[in-house]
Amino acid sequence: MILDVFRDSFEYCTKNKKSILKLGILNLFSFVLIPMVFLYGYLYRVIDIGVNGLINGNDPLPNFENLEKMFIQGLKVIIVDLIYTLPITIVLICFSIISSSHSPFNDINQLSNLSFANWIFVVSILSEIIIIIILLIICILFESVALVHMVKTKSIKKAFNFKEILNIIKSIGVSKYLKFYLGSISLLIGIIICIFILMMFSILIFSLLIGTIFSNLVIGFQVSSIVLTIVVIFLMILYIVPASMIFKSRASSLIYNFRETVDEE
Repeated sequence: MILDVFRDSFEYCTKNKKSILKLGILNLFSFVLIPMVFLYGYLYRVIDIGVNGLINGNDPLPNFENLEKMFIQGLKVIIVDLIYTLPITIVLICFSIISSSHSPFNDINQLSNLSFANWIFVVSILSEIIIIIILLIICILFESVALVHMVKTKSIKKAFNFKEILNIIKSIGVSKYLKFYLGSISLLIGIIICIFILMMFSILIFSLLIGTIFSNLVIGFQVSSIVLTIVVIFLMILYIVPASMIFKSRASSLIYNFRETVDEE
């Protein structure tokens, strides 16, 4: 069933390339903040369609209409995201303050003379990183269900009803839910690796072509690296990132629907 969720979500985010491009333009100008709100408002609607749809159904991508309502929906998603990332932010700030004030590396002279106490400091930093990663995973797992639960119930308060959210995760199946997110992360890493390999291969080919023209492989490598990096960045912003966001929103809403099946049984 998890593979069906991934297949459906992948097909869904490739249904309408024009909608993806519009979302990409919003993503490109998201630093202005207002386009970012509309971007998240669109994701709200993706979740809404998914949570009321079926796997391998014929659900369409949302339309860009009723922008005032989309703006409000986007604000709700942003508020939920910010609150769920607040614990991580607080922990990061606390760890940063503690680490910087007790760091033995503030004195360059100590870099060549690492004592046992300094090694303890290094171990403590690694422990902090592990704690942050665990906290990040927990927040992401809860936040994804919280967003879908908010959209399903049409209540932002439900996004912070931790008892209900925990029960939803249990009804889906903790192992199934973890497999779903491990699979999602693996797919994302796989896409990044493929893009990196393709980019390196393209740089090599273009370096040889441009280097042959200018009789200088160094120039060929520099020019091709700059051009392809710019192309990949724009491709990521305008298509890959928006498509990934739609994929995640769709997949989260479909995995949420497993709860309904369990409850009915």
